[in-house]
Amino acid sequence: MSVKQEDEEEVETFEQRAVNKVELESLQRKIANQESQITRLEAMLQERDEDIEILFEKNVLVPKDVAEARIKEFEDMKQQLEQLEEQVSSREAEVKKLRMSEAGQKQRGTAMGRDSSFPGATGAGEDGPGGDPAGEGPGAGGSGH
Repeated sequence: MSVKQEDEEEVETFEQRAVNKVELESLQRKIANQESQITRLEAMLQERDEDIEILFEKNVLVPKDVAEARIKEFEDMKQQLEQLEEQVSSREAEVKKLRMSEAGQKQRGTAMGRDSSFPGATGAGEDGPGGDPAGEGPGAGGSGH
């Protein structure tokens, strides 16, 4: 080999080394950037996990199966409440009906007590004209004089 060829090979090798060095530095920068991004992403994920944990603790956020179980419980409770409301409404209607019936009977009874067309209806009660069963009240003519 000639000296010129050796010099050219050395220059190529030197140039290749320079290119390799530049590529290596570029790759190192890319790796450093990616490591920085990874570190930031890990920090964000850690912060997110902490936020989620706080939400779980405050019951703002619950696992899906727990949420579904709670929904089922609330639906069951709502159904029971609706049934109880129906029962209460039904019983209130019964009470109202009974009260109206009692009021009607009282009105009929009062009307019968005042009506002289019924036998024995004197309007003075069942004790007789003075309302005194023994006849000993004032004006009975006893020995009080």
